[in-house]
Amino acid sequence: MLLANDGGLLPLSPATGVAVIGAFAREPRFQGGGSSHVTPTRVDVPLTEIRRIAGDARVTHATGVGNGDDDEDLLLAEAVAIASEAEVAVLMLGLTDDQESEGVDRQHIDLPGNQLRLLEAVAAVQERIVVILSAGSVVDLSPVVPHATAIVSGALLGQGGGRALARVLYGHATPSGRLAETVPLRIEDVPSWGNFPAEDSHVRYGEGIFVGYRGYDHRRREVRFPFGHGLSYTTFDYRSLTVVAGHNGWTARVEVHNTGSYRGREVVQIYASLPASVRRRAPRELVGFGHIELDPGQSGQLEVVIERRDLAYWDEPAGCWLVEGGEYVFAAAASSRDLRIEASVPIDGDPRPVRIDLDSTISEAMADPDARLILDEVFRPLAANAGEASGAVGASIEQLVGSIPVGRMLSGFLGMDRESVAGIAEQLARIHR
Repeated sequence: MLLANDGGLLPLSPATGVAVIGAFAREPRFQGGGSSHVTPTRVDVPLTEIRRIAGDARVTHATGVGNGDDDEDLLLAEAVAIASEAEVAVLMLGLTDDQESEGVDRQHIDLPGNQLRLLEAVAAVQERIVVILSAGSVVDLSPVVPHATAIVSGALLGQGGGRALARVLYGHATPSGRLAETVPLRIEDVPSWGNFPAEDSHVRYGEGIFVGYRGYDHRRREVRFPFGHGLSYTTFDYRSLTVVAGHNGWTARVEVHNTGSYRGREVVQIYASLPASVRRRAPRELVGFGHIELDPGQSGQLEVVIERRDLAYWDEPAGCWLVEGGEYVFAAAASSRDLRIEASVPIDGDPRPVRIDLDSTISEAMADPDARLILDEVFRPLAANAGEASGAVGASIEQLVGSIPVGRMLSGFLGMDRESVAGIAEQLARIHR
């Protein structure tokens, strides 16, 4: 993924003199640690592939950092020297198997300190810096952004990753990848912060449904790079969005226009929101995506199918997935924070199965006409004492006790015996059998 490209530094011209810095340039990190290790048929080495495309242009290399046994000062000096003589410095940074692997939780999201010192030292002698990241998880980019002109997230690309990176650097391929996670400004902004790591072998999933980008949006946190973010060497405009109902869902049709000078692929994301929702939900949720490849100046229409279940929420009391009715707003977007064009669509909700029992609150029970008849009779003495004219449970009483479970109200507040409470429970259970 191309995360940043200030001033259009990328793609590089093959004639550009490049200093490639970092151990990953010769020994790429291309797969995860632990049981995910596989034996590759071959491994494309980034430095070799860069030199293959650059041809006669000068491409130098320095490791820059050591493994603890090396003379770090000499390695750093060598990297600074070649960076000062090049037109562009390409720094390959990231995490090793020792720093992220299965079975081991990371204690932070920082890049190694010696890599950050290397970046600062190179930035002191070279203004044009491309940082390529090799890591299987998010790293803090706050120390990187001030020094990097362009940032490419190489993730863990597999055995062919070296060639892929070189092709992107020189424009033989136009990047179109998108982040499948959010890069935060700081670890304290992560939705699970405060609930993780485990304490006494117990992890509390306190964020509930507000995980990932939903958590950042719900808490209105600024981020370094949002979910779904990814740049290209070209640019795209979204000209129109229509959402049309189908057999079991909807089809979002987006007209996309390539306004740049490169052929490229645009990944269009469709987010849905329900501003008037009575449920706890994120400001918007990804409900579909698709991609379209266009030549410069070309337009095309992309269709994204949205199934009804993509809009559903889990209703705990009902024990099933339901779609809430209302005026939904669909947005065609380039990321979760880059909404380009919107369309509103009224959608009928699913009937909510009612299950009233002793654990239901007074308000939930009173919302059901049959349950209200039963409880009105039970609460009549309480209502009469409160001065309700009808002798039934009125608004003032319901507001006072609305959040109390029915069973607790019967036994605790009204002092009913177990047999009487069981009888009420049986009446409530018969309502919706």
